[in-house]
Amino acid sequence: MPRYRPQFFKRWFGSPYAAHTQVAAQEIRALLHKLVAPRHAAYQAGQVSTHADILASLLPARTADSQRALGVDELVNEIAVLFLAGHETSASALAWTLHFLAHSPDVQARVHAEVTAVIGTGAVELEHLRQVDLTRRVFRETLRSYPPLGFLVREAQNDTCLRDKTIPAGASTVVSPWLIHRHRDYWERPDEFDPDRFFTESGRASAASAFLPFSLGPRECVDAGFALRHWGEAGVAPPRLSASNAPPSHGIQLRAEAASNGPRAWVRQ
Repeated sequence: MPRYRPQFFKRWFGSPYAAHTQVAAQEIRALLHKLVAPRHAAYQAGQVSTHADILASLLPARTADSQRALGVDELVNEIAVLFLAGHETSASALAWTLHFLAHSPDVQARVHAEVTAVIGTGAVELEHLRQVDLTRRVFRETLRSYPPLGFLVREAQNDTCLRDKTIPAGASTVVSPWLIHRHRDYWERPDEFDPDRFFTESGRASAASAFLPFSLGPRECVDAGFALRHWGEAGVAPPRLSASNAPPSHGIQLRAEAASNGPRAWVRQ
């Protein structure tokens, strides 16, 4: 374990935020337990469920090592991850999407026309999300500009070398999607909002090699698909409303720093 971690946990659990966090976590788990336990008991008793949700897909799941069914606490753990990570990232991405649309009336008009033509005023179906190409590109560009995860921490499994720097096994490294997505070596005009960049050859190449809003590889965020689907259902609703532009004085300032007790970020209007 890296040497800084004991000091980090000591400072965190001794802070006033820790107690509030633990209470909130216990309340969330208690609520989820009330929902999961009856469904789990019914499934174990052989009752046929009429539900078509995430829990229904998890109940038949088996562990990779022993092929046993998941217990109630394990199911609660899985649902809690989806509940917290999936919804928070979706909310953040949706907020920034609306920010960009409000500042880009031309793009907003195009998205409005696309959503109206494909979906109209009816319910949003999965097939609709495959057809709203511009809307999906707007969301991808939002994820590029303001990735929900600004920093990703990974632990080196073995001694390695990274850009002439020795990384010992057990050391933590920080990867920043924010910096990669705005690096001029990887993206053209990285500070501009341009959903059409994914049409260009350079944009497609950048998306293939330097686009990681939910990380990449075996440690990619398990909620990525859920977050995209959740955003899709919620994100196409605002464009069906009347147009909305940001006032001339509207502005947002971002501030982020790497502190001794972890990265922090602020948003100011």
